[in-house]
Amino acid sequence: MSWDVLLLKSKIDTTDMDAQPESMGDKEVLIQEFKKVSSDIDFGDKSWGIYFDGQTSIEINIGGNTKVDTIMLHIRGNGDPFSFIKATCDYFKWYALDCSTGQYIDFSSQSTDSWDRWQKFRDKIRNG
Repeated sequence: MSWDVLLLKSKIDTTDMDAQPESMGDKEVLIQEFKKVSSDIDFGDKSWGIYFDGQTSIEINIGGNTKVDTIMLHIRGNGDPFSFIKATCDYFKWYALDCSTGQYIDFSSQSTDSWDRWQKFRDKIRNG
């Protein structure tokens, strides 16, 4: 179980079932650029990077295709995932779509409500 965030090169209309994301580029180039965001990312599996800051684990699902259209972040833990997400979006000039709310994350007035709700849900499932 994870809190999921979709990374996109440009915003798409999330209500348009025919909307197609703009290509983010070549996977090998993206992997090298991700390492500039954080040297702590392990891309031992070229389709699935892993970032861990001691409290938060972020799996970077970049996919198996040579060209990348979207990247899904699968986030777990108790820390602050927003620092990594914001650093990534700032570096690449991308957008982050919170899959729990269907809304783009606004880092200028960032709310942690969705992340907090996911953690409470996780804890309820885990603790019964």
